[in-house]
Amino acid sequence: FRDQYEKSQYDLEQAIKDRDITTNNFKHVLDQLHDSERQISELRKKADDERAKKEAAVNKLQEIVTNPMQHNPFYSRPTGSGRRHDRDRNERNVVRRLEQALAVERNKYTKLQHEKDEEVSALSDDISKLKRELEIRRDEIEKFKQQIESRTSNDNISSITEEIDDDIKG
Repeated sequence: FRDQYEKSQYDLEQAIKDRDITTNNFKHVLDQLHDSERQISELRKKADDERAKKEAAVNKLQEIVTNPMQHNPFYSRPTGSGRRHDRDRNERNVVRRLEQALAVERNKYTKLQHEKDEEVSALSDDISKLKRELEIRRDEIEKFKQQIESRTSNDNISSITEEIDDDIKG
């Protein structure tokens, strides 16, 4: 019985060590989960800010394109009233430049939107993975608790058996 008791005691110590290791791993995974959630909220905030800035820039460019004569830094007014042809050409050039600038800004906006979507998707995948790991760790902790309880009950039975044997011998 003493060998069995010592073996049970050793198994109990190992289970406690395993539980402590699992608890530390669980805390680490939980910290990672919280960090990921915080990063997601920060990235969403940045993406919303970028989206608002890009939309404001696109709207401003759209306004300039629709009304090229007003608030136009590229437009130079003709000096004489007989220069209708020069003015028309200048207006076309200004409109062309503004349309090119608008196209560039739209491409930048689309690229940033795509990058943001990829980052959010990657972070969502990471969070899902961490949640699965967390659930696995919880299951392991529950299993270790059950093992400890069964070993504790076995130790109680062993000690009762030893007492009975001592009473019988005595």
